[in-house]
This record gives sequence, C-alpha cells and structure tokens, in this order.
Amino acid sequence: MMNAVERKKEQTMQHMDTEMFSTKGNEPDNNRGNIQRDPGSKRSLSKDMILQASLDAFKKLNPVVMIKNPVMFIVEIGTFITLLLSINPDLFTASEAGRGYNIAVFFILLFTLLFANFAEALAEGRGKAQADTLRKTKSDTMANLVQKDGTIRQVSSTQLKKAIWSVWKSVN
Repeated sequence: MMNAVERKKEQTMQHMDTEMFSTKGNEPDNNRGNIQRDPGSKRSLSKDMILQASLDAFKKLNPVVMIKNPVMFIVEIGTFITLLLSINPDLFTASEAGRGYNIAVFFILLFTLLFANFAEALAEGRGKAQADTLRKTKSDTMANLVQKDGTIRQVSSTQLKKAIWSVWKSVN
C-alpha cells in the first residue's frame, strides 16, 4: 500500500518519462528528413562567420600570434620540424622513417593546428556577435520613466541615470 508521498513520487517519475521520450515538436520534415526548426529561430553560425573563422585560422599560424598559446606553439614547432624531415628524412640523423611517413605526420599536425585555430576563431566570432547583440538590445530597450507629477513617459534605457533609476525602482 502506497502512501501519498510515494504516489506523488511515482506520478512525477511517470510524467518525467513521458516528457523525456515525447517527440512533440520534433517530427521529421518529410522534405529534408531532418528535425524541424522553429521558423523564428536564428542560425547560430552564418556563412560569413565560418569564412572569417577559416581565414583567421590561417592568420593564427603566425608564430608571433601562436607564441601566446604555448602548447600550440610547441605543436607548430613540431609541424615545422616534420616538414623539414619530409623534405630530407636524413636531415638530423640517418632515419628509417620514409618520406611518406613524415608527410603523413606533417599533415596530421597541420590539421590539428588549423582545427584548433578555427575553433578558437569561431568562438571569438560568436562572442563578438553576442556582445554586439547585447549592445544593440541595450540601446533599443525602452523604459517607463515616472515623472515627478506621476505621469509615465517612455525613454530609451540608455538615457536613464542611476538617480532616475533609483526613483523609478522605489515607486514600483
């Protein structure tokens, strides 16, 4: 026999299971075969952002920029040494490793550098875009300013001053 607390707990668990496995709103789009998106939602990544991040990934290969990240700088040095070994495998000592092996290692290290730089540049781009959006929101937000006579006037939030804000806050 269940008491009220156990019954409520079981109902909550059943509700959570229903919510977790519900497909409401996630039906596949028959035209494309993927999950439908809210038509009002914006894409988080634009083509311009990806293109700029790709260009920045190559710009960040500059050792002057790369030295700010010591781990990736060491990988870049290893990439350069591997490039030299790809050209002349016996550069430092006699080596059994062939040119093909050194070229493969070079491309793996180069891909690692480019991918890390791309991810960093993409994160920076998204951060800048978010900051711009917040800055725009701040300048576009309207506030209700309560006048001394009790009337309410709409003003831009950028026009509010701390003294006015404290008066407005105390009225509410």
